[in-house]
Amino acid sequence: MLKDTGYLVSFCNWRSMPVITKALADLGLSITSVLVWDKQCLGTGPKKALRPRYELVVFVGMKGAEIPNRSLSDIWECKKVAPQNRVTGHPAENPVELFQKLICETTREGSLVVDFFTGSGAAGVACQNTGRNFIGYELDPHWYAEAAKRLNT
Repeated sequence: MLKDTGYLVSFCNWRSMPVITKALADLGLSITSVLVWDKQCLGTGPKKALRPRYELVVFVGMKGAEIPNRSLSDIWECKKVAPQNRVTGHPAENPVELFQKLICETTREGSLVVDFFTGSGAAGVACQNTGRNFIGYELDPHWYAEAAKRLNT
C-alpha cells in the first residue's frame, strides 16, 4: 500500500519506541527520523516520574522518500488540544494544525493519506484542508461515527 516515495508515520511515547522499532525491523523497515512534538503543556504521569510535555512521531521513509524542506527541525511546537476544545470529545485528539504540517511536508496535493487510528478524524480534516485524499480506519464504532460525522461536515 505504501508508495516508494511515501512515509509511514506513527505517534508514540518512549515506552512504545522499542516495540515499534522491533515491529518495523520484522517487516524489513527502519526508522529514518524521530520528531519530537512539544505539546507546550504538561501531561499526566505517576508521582515518581517526570510529567511529559512531548510526544514522539516516528518517520519511516521509503527508498524514494524525500522531505524537500531541508530547514525543518526534528522538534515542532504545537499546542495540544485542550479538553474543552475537543471537537468530538476523543481523549487523545491531536491538533489539525500538526497534521496539516506533517501532511504538507511529506506529501503532495492529491496524494493519498491513510490513517489506521483515525480517532477524532483530525488527520482527515487536515487532508480536506490541504487537498489530499484520505482513508481512515477506526476500530471503535463510537469514534468511527464521530470521525465520520466530523469529516462529512
